[in-house]
Amino acid sequence: MSHEHETAYPRLKSQYSQKELERYHTPDAAEISLARQHTRQPTARLCFLALLKVTQHLGYFALISDVPRSFLRHIASCLGYRQQRIPKAEALENYDRSGARQRHLKVLRSALGIKPFDQSGLALVEATAMRAAVTKEQTTDIINEVLEELVHQYYELPVFSLIETAATKAWKQARLELFTQYRQQLTPAMLHQLDKLMVVENSQDHFSLWQKYRRECSKPTAKVVKEYLTWLSSIKEQSESLPELEDIPVARKKALFHEARSYDAKSMRRLLDDKRYTLTALLVRQRYSSALDDVANIFIRMVRQLHHTGKQNYQEHLLKHTGDTDQLVSRLHKILQAWHTNGVSDTTQVDDLLDNDTEHWISACERYLKLADDNYFPFLLSTYQQKRSQLFNCLELLNLIPTSEDDRLLHALEWINRNRNLRRAEFDDAPECLSDGDWLTEPWRKLVIDQGEKDGKTTWRRNYLELSVFSLIMEALNSGDLCVESGDLYSDYRDKLITWEQYNQYLAEYSQQSSIATDPKEFVKQLKQSLEQAAASADEAFPDCQDVRFENGRLKLSRPESKTPKAKVAEVQHLLNERMPSLSILDLLVEAEHWLDLHNLFSPPSGEKSRMSEPRKRFVATLFCYGCNLGPSQVARSVRGLSRKQIAWLNLGYISEQALDQAITKVINAYNRFQLPKNWGTGERAAADGTRFDVYQQNLFSEYHIRYGSYGGVGYYFVSDTYAALFSRFITCGTYEGVHILDGLMNNKSDIQPNIIHGDTHAQNEPAFGLAYLLGIELMPRIRKLSGVNLYRPDAGVRYEHIDSLFERSINWSLIEQLLPDMLRVALSIKHGTIDPSTILQRLGSGTRKNRLYFAFRELGRAVKTRFLLKYIMDIDLRKTINQVTNKCEEFNDFCKWLMFGGDGVIAENLRHHQQKVLKYNHLVANLTILHNVRNMSEALHSLVRDGIEITPDILADLSPYWRKHINRFGDYRLDTDRPVPKINYNLLISINSTTQKPEAKSY
Repeated sequence: MSHEHETAYPRLKSQYSQKELERYHTPDAAEISLARQHTRQPTARLCFLALLKVTQHLGYFALISDVPRSFLRHIASCLGYRQQRIPKAEALENYDRSGARQRHLKVLRSALGIKPFDQSGLALVEATAMRAAVTKEQTTDIINEVLEELVHQYYELPVFSLIETAATKAWKQARLELFTQYRQQLTPAMLHQLDKLMVVENSQDHFSLWQKYRRECSKPTAKVVKEYLTWLSSIKEQSESLPELEDIPVARKKALFHEARSYDAKSMRRLLDDKRYTLTALLVRQRYSSALDDVANIFIRMVRQLHHTGKQNYQEHLLKHTGDTDQLVSRLHKILQAWHTNGVSDTTQVDDLLDNDTEHWISACERYLKLADDNYFPFLLSTYQQKRSQLFNCLELLNLIPTSEDDRLLHALEWINRNRNLRRAEFDDAPECLSDGDWLTEPWRKLVIDQGEKDGKTTWRRNYLELSVFSLIMEALNSGDLCVESGDLYSDYRDKLITWEQYNQYLAEYSQQSSIATDPKEFVKQLKQSLEQAAASADEAFPDCQDVRFENGRLKLSRPESKTPKAKVAEVQHLLNERMPSLSILDLLVEAEHWLDLHNLFSPPSGEKSRMSEPRKRFVATLFCYGCNLGPSQVARSVRGLSRKQIAWLNLGYISEQALDQAITKVINAYNRFQLPKNWGTGERAAADGTRFDVYQQNLFSEYHIRYGSYGGVGYYFVSDTYAALFSRFITCGTYEGVHILDGLMNNKSDIQPNIIHGDTHAQNEPAFGLAYLLGIELMPRIRKLSGVNLYRPDAGVRYEHIDSLFERSINWSLIEQLLPDMLRVALSIKHGTIDPSTILQRLGSGTRKNRLYFAFRELGRAVKTRFLLKYIMDIDLRKTINQVTNKCEEFNDFCKWLMFGGDGVIAENLRHHQQKVLKYNHLVANLTILHNVRNMSEALHSLVRDGIEITPDILADLSPYWRKHINRFGDYRLDTDRPVPKINYNLLISINSTTQKPEAKSY
């Protein structure tokens, strides 16, 4: 069920600013003349003109009694009426019921050129809804398309419920037709195989095959991996035999998969046959696709672990054999000293210096040289044999496809796979396409190929060859040089990009909206000029800048002065603490839920209307259960009237990640309506940062985090400079956080829309700078150490008087110019929702000879990053702002963990989507808490001002909504959804008893 505020259906605002009224709702002379022509009485004239302006704004005729008084006052002033002439509410209601209104409607329809909504309009609504339902999954999208068509056809908009009913009916009809069409493609043999999934065949197992399909791979031990690969082999044939769900939107396929995943076998058997078979087949195909991704992840993790262990063994070897290195250097020193002092006339003297054991010293030198240049590859052999069979088995199940014409790595894989059971340590019959070894990196080539200096015969060392192939495949999967057929995460990302035809269609609009030139030469010219100006300005201002200097040839930046807590701020905080009402976390959630009615956002995945009793109570209990990490059993013991099964069932059957995101967005929008958060930020900035959570280890998701020294996952948050968290995602510890730096802004649907993103070290990714620039996002990370940061010249020949030592080489503008269309195609694909920024940045995480797009984005990113760094170096206020916003994100991380007080902070889930949901629950609880805090803080501050306490903008800016002293997390929980709930007043103004003005936020 869709709600009016979630769609484009126009609504009256509760308040209109004077600026809005003057700009958009001021009648012109012709409109005033029309009102005078058709009315005699002042009240009727005012209502006529107000109805005219409201209808221009809404597209339908609203009741005048619903129009805000501020709107009526503005219309009255345009008519020259005094404020006393504005009719009272009773008079406005009488007009709404009068015949005069009906006569006025006919005149207004003619004047505005809109048609009354009749049977032809209803037919248009139904036809448009059916057409939209074929390609749209969300009823809100269907409603918006219907609204657009009604406006295009000049129809008066009907009541929202009529459009919503038509959209829901069309959505259901589109699904039923899909189920029927898919069922017709299934043969009797396929139907029999799908029916078998719902039956428990093994009485000792107690699980149907359907339940096993819904599971995921547990911790990848040798035994588990072997069993998982065996299971994947068994479902491969069944999955590939089932027909594909073609020509349906990705969002619908995703929604159907989530619905299928939420049902157990018993629930599936209750469904109509067409729907059951479609959902079953979809889950089988999708689980096979995600299982292929799991296998690729298992392979990557095993190879990565081999390299990690090899590096450790290498470091231990260096420490252990430091004496051997010393002996070699000492012996060389003796030979050189003898040569320099006396000269060496024959080999006898050398033999004496080498203790007559030349072979020993040659072998020692060769052992040392093999490990030179930090080449730890020889130390991979000690643990390789334990993993060898599993690595081969993983790749047997993956059909790898190159994304370029270079397929030599796959030829190498085919060859080692063909010879995997031979016991020979070396080969001399490598295929001709591999014989030159050019596809190997230099460190591997030295180990893999023996050039045969003694006998002139070239041989290939098998173990090193296999290791090199596995290592290069791991890199190729990460960079996108190889993709997995039928996979999802490791599919060919190019298939998700918009077509070149669509690219040409969207390009002009993109250029107009972003002010970015799309002609390659003009694009390079603009960016180069911008970089030249930034560098020249920084060089000119450097001598006069007191906050930056060179010391011993190294750049030093002065730290912004720390903001010490002021006595006045501390006093206000103390007074606030006294006036903030104390309550339990459960009561807080009840009150916040009453204000927003979030329970209405959650419904069965089938789209049917919920028949659940006490939905508000059940939702609050579930939110408390998972958002505070207590678990259903603990909540059932602590909260009377609900069982463990009731709480867990609502989570599984009603609440999805998408619905939680919608609830989070609704909370943010409510929070943004308050005045108080405007004192903390403009909403134009946000920061991204991750914090580790402990999770169960029996899954593929949990990884060992080196920095924290334990297993877990990372909660990655995007927090506005107003303290509200806009977006969250749960990622593995092994994932580079920087690839997700842009996802939060692109997936944020709230009213707070920042265009500047801050972050810590992980945000300094050069390709991310390039992609952000094309998306209209300013990436401004916090730089901890400038010594390791490189700046790039706009031109190779340019030199600077004061800051020249900061620059390295110049930007490769020709590469940017050459590949700009490819980069713009990526940016346009992200803007149109066909692919996420993280999917692209994951593929741009490393450069290979085949991944030219990486190098292009890197060069673009270097230019944009250099321009930012010049501002960062020269502007201490910018550094201060970045630090403040980034700190807010870190404070939110701490606040979330404070609210996740149950279960010792361990996310007690092994399924990935359940772990993600727990994070979303916690995110929602945190945002509800700060909404509740801001409401109470606004009330308290308002009362303080009334009592004569001075509240300045500086004091307000130093406050924070992460207030926790008044919240009781523990104790006796009473879930009473019928308790009196205080009202929420978004328009409560906090008067400022000072002439001090809050400084405007700087824009860069």
